Amino acid sequence: MQYAIMWFSLVAIAAFFYLSTKSLAGHYTFADIGIKVIGDFKISEALSYLFGAGGMGVRIERA
Repeated sequence: MQYAIMWFSLVAIAAFFYLSTKSLAGHYTFADIGIKVIGDFKISEALSYLFGAGGMGVRIERA
């Protein structure tokens, strides 16, 4: 009985995953938009944002 519950749970999770990906197929989502924005970043821009955020964090901590 314990194995039946375990296998049923795994099959249910797989079915929910399949149905959720099927319902989103061909649609634009926020994740798709976010990936496009992140994909447009260059390494130099990412480093400048990282150092800028780090500098602001140090300034806020010392204040």
